[in-house]
Amino acid sequence: MGYMLRPGISFCRVGDRFLFLDLGRDRYFALADIADRVFAALLAGDQIGDDDAGRLVAQGLLVETPGAERPLPTRLPSAPASSLLDLAAAASRGGGTAALARRLLVAAELRATSLAGALSRLALRKERQARNAGAAADPLPVARAFAAAALIVPARDRCLTTSLALAHRLISLGHAPDLVLGVKLRPFQAHCWVQLGAVLPGDRVDVVRNFTPILSV
Repeated sequence: MGYMLRPGISFCRVGDRFLFLDLGRDRYFALADIADRVFAALLAGDQIGDDDAGRLVAQGLLVETPGAERPLPTRLPSAPASSLLDLAAAASRGGGTAALARRLLVAAELRATSLAGALSRLALRKERQARNAGAAADPLPVARAFAAAALIVPARDRCLTTSLALAHRLISLGHAPDLVLGVKLRPFQAHCWVQLGAVLPGDRVDVVRNFTPILSV
C-alpha cells in the first residue's frame, strides 16, 4: 500500500525538522521525533512498518493510496534573485490609496472566508489568466503603489493580506504571480510573499531568504 499526503497538507524541511501546513485547519505543525524520522524514511523510499504508517494516517497526515510511491513536496518557484522595491524606493504616500483599498478588501475577505478559500480563489484566477494569456503590463507601477500603501499603513504583520492583494492586482494586469508561504524555526515564524519568476514585486530578497517555502499557489 502506498501513501500520499492528505489533501490540503504541504511540507518543507527546515534544518533537521519537517514542518507542515494544514491549509484546511489553517495551522502549522511539526511531528514528534519518532514520527519525524518515520516521515523522513517514507520520503527516502524506505520500507516503513504498518504501525508507523498507521500512526501518520491516524494523525491525518497521510492517506492510503494504492500505487502511490511516496509523498511529494509542493512545486515551488525559483529562489528570489531581485526585488522591484529597489526600483520603487522613491514611492510617495500619494500613490498608495488604491493599493491600500485592495489590502482592506482582502482583509475583509479573509474575515469572511477561510485561508483555503482565499487561496483557491487566487489559484482559479491564475488558471483563467493562463488560458487567456496576453501581453502583461509593467509590474513596477504596482510595486510602487504597494510600497506607497505601506507608508500609509505599514504592511508589517500583514504579509498575507498584502501579498494576496498584490497577487490579485498583478493577475488583473496579465501576470501569473506565485504567492508563497514560508516558515523558519527558532523561533517559529511564518511569512508570505509574491514572486514573478525570481523577482519579488513586494518584498526584499534579504527578508525572504530567511524563510523556507512550504506552499506556493
